[in-house]
Amino acid sequence: MTQVITVSNIGTADLTLGTITVPAAGYSVAVGFGQTTLSSGQSTDFTLQLDALATGSFAGVVSFDSNDLDENPFEFDVNGTVPESDDDGDGVPNSSDLCPGTAPGDPVDINGCSAFQVDTDLDGLSDGDENLIGTNPLLDDTDDDGFKDGMELRAGYDPLVGTSFPVWGDINDDRVVNAADVLKAVRAISGEGPALDSAELARGNVAPLVGGVPNPPLTGDNFDTGDLLLIIRKASNGSLY
Repeated sequence: MTQVITVSNIGTADLTLGTITVPAAGYSVAVGFGQTTLSSGQSTDFTLQLDALATGSFAGVVSFDSNDLDENPFEFDVNGTVPESDDDGDGVPNSSDLCPGTAPGDPVDINGCSAFQVDTDLDGLSDGDENLIGTNPLLDDTDDDGFKDGMELRAGYDPLVGTSFPVWGDINDDRVVNAADVLKAVRAISGEGPALDSAELARGNVAPLVGGVPNPPLTGDNFDTGDLLLIIRKASNGSLY
């Protein structure tokens, strides 16, 4: 952060400029006087720099020597502030930003969070995405079909239509959990077959059960043997979950 200071000779005699002195804490002279002898009416500049590394306010007195008997040295006060870092440029300093990495230009709340970084209803979709899709950011199951909006969308179904919903454990999406799903799950886990795509993962991610109902994490859950065992049980006993 720099500030250009202009010195003008408004007298009739030559003005000779000497050493510039800045506050010890936080300031330096980035560029000295362009010239040190000014005829009447001439001006020159020097550049003052606030280069403190710590955040906060830094005040002090800047002075420079001259041959002006009335004002030698000439002094003036300076006061500068080093703001806290704001890496994502959203106007909220890092120390208060609960949502770092906000996309440029996205409006944020007092916590530094944009609508695309908040999931109010915990359905796996950000409030911003829900506003775009048309689902309710305050309801985790907008169409009230028993499936959270985010899971339903990832599984390839419409979270706005109550008759459009997946079947838990139905990896191949044929509306029934059977040996074909078990085989697909076994091959994916063993590595003998292709990995499940995102929609297949959403339908096959059934563990853990809470109250007898699949309740997998909304994000970051890997398809594993826990899901496989539940799919095997479902294929053997259609009444399970």
